Amino acid sequence: MGVASGGARQDAGPTGLGVRGLEFFWRVVRGCWSPVGLALVAVVVWVVPGLSELLGFERGAVGRGEVWRVVSCHWAHWSWDHLFWDAGVLVVVGGWARRVARRGWWVCVLVSAVVVSGAVWVFLPEMSGYRGLSGIDSALFGLVVVVLFWRAWVARRWWVVVGVGAAGLGFLLKTGVEVVTGQAVFVDSAQAGVVAVPLAHAVGVGVGGVVGVVGVLGNQER
Repeated sequence: MGVASGGARQDAGPTGLGVRGLEFFWRVVRGCWSPVGLALVAVVVWVVPGLSELLGFERGAVGRGEVWRVVSCHWAHWSWDHLFWDAGVLVVVGGWARRVARRGWWVCVLVSAVVVSGAVWVFLPEMSGYRGLSGIDSALFGLVVVVLFWRAWVARRWWVVVGVGAAGLGFLLKTGVEVVTGQAVFVDSAQAGVVAVPLAHAVGVGVGGVVGVVGVLGNQER
């Protein structure tokens, strides 16, 4: 998985709580557009009864036209442990991404939210439900690695190049371990009641890397 645990549960079913809960969710998101604010949205979704069920990715519900779940599912979680790790990493890594890519970080959040869910839909057809911020966390991590690596390379700060490169390789190694074992590295999947989804982390970090490269190239052309 990404830096934290994205998760899926096979027995979750769709619910219909109406549009008001969805409108409330998006109002909160728009009013809290910062890493801390977005993490707080996940806490609100966890605390308010029924919101996780309304916003989580449920294959059957999405197939019936509840397309908002493709994006909103990232702010729903399966357990407190799952939420703690995902939201905590979002605050730390998201804050860092916001500093190094003031405009790029929110592009990274939006694009990864759609692409990660799309990958789950297409490549994991047996997965009926998905929740968690780890795909977005992974994307923000990828963004930070690319931007810091490039800046250090241009400035010839080789010790930073080595350190950032090692962090990127460490992430890839972690994802590989999760693919082989089927278990999240930073979260006890059994205790959290989720199934690790390494695909979400791999896709997320890929999106972040692409956003980072595009941003670096764009700055060079100015």
